[in-house]
Amino acid sequence: MITGGYHGKVGNRFVLRRVNGESVLASRPEIKDRQTSPAQEEVRNKFKAASVYAKDILTIPKYRDAYKALARPGKSAYTLAVTDYFKAPWIEMIDTADYKGAPGEKIRILAFDDFMVTKVHVTVKDPNGEEVENGLCVKEPEGPAWIYTATTAQSETTGFVLEVTAYDLPGHPVVRTITIP
Repeated sequence: MITGGYHGKVGNRFVLRRVNGESVLASRPEIKDRQTSPAQEEVRNKFKAASVYAKDILTIPKYRDAYKALARPGKSAYTLAVTDYFKAPWIEMIDTADYKGAPGEKIRILAFDDFMVTKVHVTVKDPNGEEVENGLCVKEPEGPAWIYTATTAQSETTGFVLEVTAYDLPGHPVVRTITIP
């Protein structure tokens, strides 16, 4: 009751920390004067970037509310946002069954993230690696799929390569490439 809401150094021996919304009295951490390795510095920089991302994204009410809604008991929206920063999205499936090379035909993609996939981009290349078309997918209103609608006519799609890139809220891309049989 006395320490509620406080955090910081208490004398030279203790610190007050916030844990799950409560103030906790703990021993002051021992700070050692030592050099960090390049790998340690890289991890430290990633955590700094994750912290900046979390602080920034939580200033946007719709994302703050969404992170809060998904946070489990004892976890904060900030912790969830930091965790989200470290987890890239993944592409589960690329369905080309309905794509035969005609404009208007659909390519269906299942892309997921621990929080949110924000966009999916498709690039279609011919067997020689020349780009035929590209564009953003549209999220199905009901369901998990992202739909790409072809815009150019192709007489043959065998050997065509689809490069699909999914992005999560922190902006991390993941790329999956398939060749149409």
